[in-house]
Amino acid sequence: MPQTKETTQTATTYPTVEQYERWKARADELDMSMSEFIQSMTEAGMKEFDRDIANEEQQRVRRKKKEYYEELQEARDKIEKLEQELNRTERGDIVDYIQKNPGVGFNHIVQHIGNEVPNRVQRHLQEMEGNGVIKKEDDQYYFDDEG
Repeated sequence: MPQTKETTQTATTYPTVEQYERWKARADELDMSMSEFIQSMTEAGMKEFDRDIANEEQQRVRRKKKEYYEELQEARDKIEKLEQELNRTERGDIVDYIQKNPGVGFNHIVQHIGNEVPNRVQRHLQEMEGNGVIKKEDDQYYFDDEG
């Protein structure tokens, strides 16, 4: 479309003499008028500005992705810990014992679980004491009303 008074608008700028000389030399190298050069460079500068904004957005998205990945890893670690705790239950102990002792009889399984109960109870009591659920006084356990 040819440029006419109806399709263009005057824009004035006041570069320093040194800027103008640099611009003019570059416009001449590109075989452009000063008007074409200023228009082209302004548009190019705006695209660069848009690119900078896009880069900032990409960096923000990458940071968010990293945060979400770290949260996911924490959740996976918690799940793994819970699964390990579950495997320490009676059912988990029975499965482990049978895997280690194929063909074992019922009485041996009961004996194995019976042998494990005191250690398991001790762990639970220590955990509850540490969490303030119960308290121990003179080898007696009480519910901790203050905890």
